[in-house]
Amino acid sequence: MRSGGRSPALVCNPDALAPEQRRKHHDVAVELFRLAGANRELPNGLEFQFLNEESTLALVTEFIEDEEVCCPFLDFDVHIKPQESLLQLSLTGPENTTEFLQAEFADFLQS
Repeated sequence: MRSGGRSPALVCNPDALAPEQRRKHHDVAVELFRLAGANRELPNGLEFQFLNEESTLALVTEFIEDEEVCCPFLDFDVHIKPQESLLQLSLTGPENTTEFLQAEFADFLQS
């Protein structure tokens, strides 16, 4: 939980992960976002949709575990809609997070 009422800086620190962990995190991100069926812009972030499969949920969990280390300003929300076989991952944060994520994930967002 964040204290003091201040928003954390909109800064990712890839060096917070060891080099091997950083490479693995990149590979997980590539594999995960390759599976994204759709994405949409949120007022303070991005939302990605995936098929609700056990292997995808495992990738989402692994992605979040490392991403929160290097980008502590992000909030993560995983929402599963079993009746639609959908898994939604939302990444949100303070003001300008949407633009930051669009730049960071530019390769993943191209159709």
